[in-house]
Order: sequence, then C-alpha cells, then structure tokens
Amino acid sequence: MAEDQEKIDEQRRTLIKGVIGASIITTILGAGSIATYIFSPTAASSRQYPKVKVANISELTDGNAIKFCYPLTGEVNLLIKVGTPVENGVGPNKDIVAFSAICQHLGCIIEKYYPTGEPFYNGKYQKVMECPCHGSVYDVTQDAKVIAGPAPRPLPRVILEYDDSTGDIYAVGMVGPVILGKGRAGEEGTDLPDNLNPPGSIVDNTTVRTCGEQV
Repeated sequence: MAEDQEKIDEQRRTLIKGVIGASIITTILGAGSIATYIFSPTAASSRQYPKVKVANISELTDGNAIKFCYPLTGEVNLLIKVGTPVENGVGPNKDIVAFSAICQHLGCIIEKYYPTGEPFYNGKYQKVMECPCHGSVYDVTQDAKVIAGPAPRPLPRVILEYDDSTGDIYAVGMVGPVILGKGRAGEEGTDLPDNLNPPGSIVDNTTVRTCGEQV
C-alpha cells in the first residue's frame, strides 16, 4: 500500500510540474507575442497619423513659434510664422511651417526659433532653428535644410493644413527623414510608420499642445 501511495504521489508531482511548466511557457510566449506586435512594423503601419488642430492663426505673430507634439506625445515640434512666404508654407501669406524639434544630430530638443539671429554664430543666420547642444542650424525657409553644425539631415517637416474660414491650423502628417531614434537613420518618405512606434501615444486635440502632460 505504501508503495502504491508513493507512485500516486509521484504521479501527482509530475502532473503539477507539467502544469506549472506549461503555464510559464504560455506566459513567456504570450508576452513575446504582445511585444512583437507592439514593436513590429506591421503594428506601426496599421496605426494612422491623426488630423489634429495645433493652433489658430490669431495665436501667431511674425517671428514667433508654438511648441506642440506630433504624431506622438513626447515628440516635440515647433509651429512657426516666419513672416515671409517660405517653402511649403500655409496660411494667407504662405509663411506658416512646422518642423520636428528633435535635432537630427544627437536628439537634443530645440526650444526656440530665431527670426533675426541666434547665440552661437553672432547673428550670421536668420530665420533658423538652432540646436542648443552642438550648434546645428536649420533654415526654416528651405524646408529645415542644415546650414551649419554637425547634423547630417534636415528636420522632419509636419504637414499642415489651413482652414481659410476659421484660421485653424491642423497637423495631418509628416515628411521624412524619420524622427531621430525611430526606424533606420535617415529613412525618408511621407507618414513613415516607424514614427508611430512607442514610446508615446498618438496625439489628439487634447494632447497635441500638452504633449500628454497633466496641466
């Protein structure tokens, strides 16, 4: 009897080990599948660039800029009213543009637009976004072309739409190169799926100006 009981106990232990092992494997495979989905190109391509209101033209004056996030929270851009017609500009004077504020050199955040000069080059450059870390300078009149410093590529441009009846300005997409840190460095195109990869969530009319932060 003792021998039979020992066999039964051993069978139970084997069964329990099998169940636990299967549960662990299932959990690992499940987590892996979720991670694969979240970070896969297919998942990114199935998400869509939103159309969101960034500002109204009444908020802008010549030479000033508004910070906003697009297409994800945490991905900072500058909406700029240059004051003179520029390449790809929208609005009544074709002078409103927006570019990623994430420098294409090492990813520093560009906080300001300089309409009449900047700190590193003694006022040499006009109408530029300038990186405060290593002095890369981008000409906003020429689609954020690099005109000084170590940055290898222009800044990604936010595609804007302007509503003539209301003066509202909308972000509707982006033109590459890809945002620094997303996808292959220098990847070019319109509405690149890699720009929608986490971290960050796709912005809406509520989070586009707050960048997802509580206010």
